[in-house]
Amino acid sequence: MWKYSSVFRFSIDLFFTRTVSDSVAFSVLLYLRMKILLDYQTAVGGISTGVGVYTEYLTEALKQRLGEDLILARRRTDKPIQTILERLYWEQAGVLAHLHRHRPRVFHSPGFSLPFFYSGCCVATAHDIAVYKYPSYMRTPLSRFYWRRVVPQSLRKAAHIIAVSGYTRTNLVEYLRIPERKITVIHSGISRAFTYREDASERVFSRWKVKNFILFVGSFEERKNLLNLVKAYSLFLQRGGDAYLFLAGGRKGTYAEEVSRLIHQLRLEDKVILSGYVTRDELVDLYSAAGLLFFPTLEEGFGFPPLEAMACRCPVIASRRDPFLELLSGAALLVNPLDIEEMALSLQRIYSSIDLRLLLIVRGLECASQYTWEKTADATLAVYQKLCD
Repeated sequence: MWKYSSVFRFSIDLFFTRTVSDSVAFSVLLYLRMKILLDYQTAVGGISTGVGVYTEYLTEALKQRLGEDLILARRRTDKPIQTILERLYWEQAGVLAHLHRHRPRVFHSPGFSLPFFYSGCCVATAHDIAVYKYPSYMRTPLSRFYWRRVVPQSLRKAAHIIAVSGYTRTNLVEYLRIPERKITVIHSGISRAFTYREDASERVFSRWKVKNFILFVGSFEERKNLLNLVKAYSLFLQRGGDAYLFLAGGRKGTYAEEVSRLIHQLRLEDKVILSGYVTRDELVDLYSAAGLLFFPTLEEGFGFPPLEAMACRCPVIASRRDPFLELLSGAALLVNPLDIEEMALSLQRIYSSIDLRLLLIVRGLECASQYTWEKTADATLAVYQKLCD
C-alpha cells in the first residue's frame, strides 16, 4: 500500500508531466486532502438547543483547523427544521445531494441520523438517548419510526460514533446495542463568550424588572423536571426564602401547560418569570446576574447550562446523577431530583452561606475552564484522521 509521501511525489509528477490528464491528477490530490462534509443544519435558525450549540461551536473550531477542507451542508433557507418530516427529507435527500456533489473523505452528522443510501465513511455524534427513556416524546407514528428505526440504524451504519459523555456511551451500548469499540467519548466545550459581566444585573433588570433570582435554562420537557423544581421553590419561599424564579427556555406543549397550571395553583404568578427562549447575549447576562442556576434534570447527555453558568461565576445546583457526577467534578451542589425536600434545602443552604457560594464559584470556574471547543475539535479531528488512515 502506498505511503502518503509516495502518493504526494506521484501527484506532483502528474502535474508537471503531460503523461496523464489533468482530471486524473486532480483526483489524486483529492485523495490526499482530508475533505470533511459536516451537516450544519441544526445550527441554523438562532434557537440554541444542545445539538445546535454543539454544531455551531464545533464547526467554528474545526474551520480554524481545516479551512476550506471543511464543507458545510445546509438548506438554502435560514429557517430551522421544525418537524420530523422536514428532518427526514433533509437528512435523506438534502444531505445526500451535498454528499454526491462534494464527495468528502468523511461525512459527519452532529445530530444522530445518517442518509440510508450513502455508503461512504460516516461519523455520527450521539448526545443522549432521552427519547428512549421517555417514550412519550414519540407522539406520532412518524416520530416513532424516526427514533425507533432511522436513528438506531444510522448509528449502527456509522463508521464511528462520538459520544458527548461516558454516560451517553454507556447508554448507547445498553439501550441500542452499539459495540463499545466504535464509540469515542469526546466532551463538548464551553464558548469563551460565557464569562462574568459586572454590569449584567442592570441590563437584566431593565429587560425583565427582576433582581435576586434563581435561574433555570432549558426547554420545557418532562425530563427537565420543572414540576419538582417549582414545588421545591414554593417550599423555599414558605420557609422564608426571598428570590424570584426565572425560567428561561421554550415553553410550548402539554408539559409546559402543566408547569403553568402548577405555578397558578401555588399562587406563584408574581414570583416566577417565564421568558421563553433568550438570545446568547441575554443568556450570559442572566448567568452573571443570577443568584444561582438550578438544573435538576432527570436525563441529560452532557448539559451545557451548568458549565456555562460556572464560567459566569454563577453557583450551580444540579442533579446527583450522570452525566453531572462525571462532568462537574465536585464543583456543583448535587441533589436528588426526585426529593423535593432536599431540593428546597439546597436552595436554603446556598442563600444562607456566603462561604458555600464562594466555594462553588471558585470550583465552578476551575471546572468550566477544562471544557474548551479547541479540545473538542482536536479530538474530533483525531477520529477523522483515524478513519482516513
